[in-house]
Amino acid sequence: MRFSLCNNVSPLPTKQVFWQGIADELLWFVSGCTNANELCKKGIHIWDANDSRKFLDKQDLPNMALPPCHSFVQFYVCNGELSCQLYQRSGDMGLGVPFNIASYSLLTYMIAHVCGLKPGDFVHTLGDAHVYLNHIEALKKQLQREPRPFPTLEIAHDVPDIDSFSLDKFKITGYDPHPTIKMQMAV
Repeated sequence: MRFSLCNNVSPLPTKQVFWQGIADELLWFVSGCTNANELCKKGIHIWDANDSRKFLDKQDLPNMALPPCHSFVQFYVCNGELSCQLYQRSGDMGLGVPFNIASYSLLTYMIAHVCGLKPGDFVHTLGDAHVYLNHIEALKKQLQREPRPFPTLEIAHDVPDIDSFSLDKFKITGYDPHPTIKMQMAV
């Protein structure tokens, strides 16, 4: 999938995506923090089961039930625009992929900003794009929705480097998605 980031950021407009969760999780990643309790304090529970340095230190590849889903990211510059391509080994089309699209789009904006470039494209390649059985009806409902315009993102001018970002440095406008569609995480 290819998304132009030249005039917009990509939370999907056919259902509401948890924008603050996307931004706070990405800032958490960029900071190098490994304590998921920091996200919990903000009401973000994505990493609740993986909330300690001890967990991360013992979860190396030979011991993992599954290898990481996001396995390769490439940034490239052409004509003053920064683009990003993500290869994702496995993607849950109902829950995970919309979140991933928005997160990597935001990351591209952030890196472009601190490098003095314009955001270009986000290219998302999936090895195993799948739909869980308990998501089928919700996704059928989503497919019936007429897409609304993508929102725009403004970043404050006073962000000199990647470590200087905070939630208040982002302003998203024109985000008018259809309502949330509840889906349970499949395990």
